[in-house]
Amino acid sequence: MFDEMVRKGVIPDVFTYSILIHSFCYQGKMHNALKMFEEMIAKGVLPNLHTCNDLIHGFCGAGDIDKAFQVYEEFVGCGLHADVCVYTTLIDGCCKHGAFLRATKLLQQMIERGVMPNVSTYTCLIHGFSAIGEWNHATGVFRDMLNQGISPNVVAFGALINSMCKHRLTFEAEKLVSLMEKIGEKPQCTVARIRPRILSR
Repeated sequence: MFDEMVRKGVIPDVFTYSILIHSFCYQGKMHNALKMFEEMIAKGVLPNLHTCNDLIHGFCGAGDIDKAFQVYEEFVGCGLHADVCVYTTLIDGCCKHGAFLRATKLLQQMIERGVMPNVSTYTCLIHGFSAIGEWNHATGVFRDMLNQGISPNVVAFGALINSMCKHRLTFEAEKLVSLMEKIGEKPQCTVARIRPRILSR
């Protein structure tokens, strides 16, 4: 259909390309999605944030962080500005695939470019560091989030509390449970299961 449209002289716009790229990403056909992305840029059609985010999410899901960064760099190279959703998707992908240095550098970069992280951005890092037992790094990110005036969500609390329990930091874990209750976050089932372990030590 796309080729037929072009043959008939209809010039594809950013919405046409974005729909096709989204479809390729959804189907896991990342080679086709990237090819379409590069074609639109070559033809002078600037991608939008949705296009960029779809591609980054697709490549991160496929475990190809290098390609995700390639898309990000091409997007920025067009003179466009990534938003918090694009940065968060890329940071999440880095954390899920162990690229923590890239993730922390990207966090610093977004702040320097005037894009403020949100609770989801910080939660990706907290969950990632907690998952590999780096509770000290996770705690540092947690403090940064609080210093920015952002209230942690139950996922961030749960990941950090669980990591602290594994390292027998029961006093610190109990303080986090109390803080969670103080700011009005209701413990989810995982945190509720962890609490008896805290109290029993």
